[in-house]
Amino acid sequence: MCTAIREMIAEGELRGKQEGAIQGTIQTYSKFHQTWEVTMENIRGEFSLSEDEAAEYMKKYWKVSYPN
Repeated sequence: MCTAIREMIAEGELRGKQEGAIQGTIQTYSKFHQTWEVTMENIRGEFSLSEDEAAEYMKKYWKVSYPN
Protein backbone atom coordinates (compact mmCIF):
# COMPACT_ATOMS: atom_id res chain seq x y z
CA MET A 1 0.00 0.00 0.00
CA CYS A 2 1.43 3.38 -0.90
CA THR A 3 2.23 6.05 1.67
CA ALA A 4 -0.52 8.41 0.46
CA ILE A 5 -3.20 5.78 1.02
CA ARG A 6 -1.85 4.96 4.50
CA GLU A 7 -1.90 8.65 5.38
CA MET A 8 -5.50 9.00 4.15
CA ILE A 9 -6.57 5.99 6.21
CA ALA A 10 -4.79 7.33 9.30
CA GLU A 11 -6.43 10.74 8.85
CA GLY A 12 -9.87 9.11 8.51
CA GLU A 13 -9.31 7.08 11.67
CA LEU A 14 -8.26 10.20 13.57
CA ARG A 15 -11.33 12.12 12.40
CA GLY A 16 -13.58 9.22 13.42
CA LYS A 17 -12.05 9.08 16.88
CA GLN A 18 -12.45 12.82 17.32
CA GLU A 19 -16.08 12.73 16.21
CA GLY A 20 -16.75 9.89 18.65
CA ALA A 21 -15.20 11.89 21.48
CA ILE A 22 -17.29 14.94 20.55
CA GLN A 23 -20.45 12.82 20.43
CA GLY A 24 -19.68 11.31 23.83
CA THR A 25 -19.02 14.70 25.37
CA ILE A 26 -22.27 16.16 24.04
CA GLN A 27 -24.35 13.20 25.17
CA THR A 28 -22.75 13.20 28.63
CA TYR A 29 -23.41 16.92 29.13
CA SER A 30 -27.00 16.43 27.97
CA LYS A 31 -27.50 13.44 30.27
CA PHE A 32 -26.35 15.46 33.26
CA HIS A 33 -28.69 18.33 32.36
CA GLN A 34 -26.10 20.86 31.27
CA THR A 35 -27.34 23.60 28.99
CA TRP A 36 -26.85 23.76 25.24
CA GLU A 37 -24.68 26.86 25.73
CA VAL A 38 -22.38 25.28 28.34
CA THR A 39 -21.98 22.18 26.20
CA MET A 40 -21.29 24.25 23.09
CA GLU A 41 -18.58 26.26 24.83
CA ASN A 42 -16.99 23.09 26.18
CA ILE A 43 -16.73 21.31 22.85
CA ARG A 44 -15.51 24.49 21.12
CA GLY A 45 -12.67 24.81 23.62
CA GLU A 46 -11.84 21.14 24.09
CA PHE A 47 -11.83 20.25 20.39
CA SER A 48 -10.80 23.63 18.88
CA LEU A 49 -13.99 23.97 16.85
CA SER A 50 -15.47 27.04 15.25
CA GLU A 51 -18.93 28.11 16.37
CA ASP A 52 -20.42 26.72 13.15
CA GLU A 53 -18.64 23.37 13.51
CA ALA A 54 -19.73 23.06 17.13
CA ALA A 55 -23.33 23.93 16.22
CA GLU A 56 -23.40 21.20 13.57
CA TYR A 57 -22.18 18.60 16.06
CA MET A 58 -24.70 19.84 18.64
CA LYS A 59 -27.58 19.52 16.17
CA LYS A 60 -26.42 16.03 15.28
CA TYR A 61 -25.86 14.61 18.79
CA TRP A 62 -27.77 16.69 21.37
CA LYS A 63 -30.44 14.67 23.12
CA VAL A 64 -32.43 16.02 26.02
CA SER A 65 -32.80 13.49 28.81
CA TYR A 66 -35.62 13.73 31.26
CA PRO A 67 -35.79 11.92 34.59
CA ASN A 68 -38.24 9.02 34.68
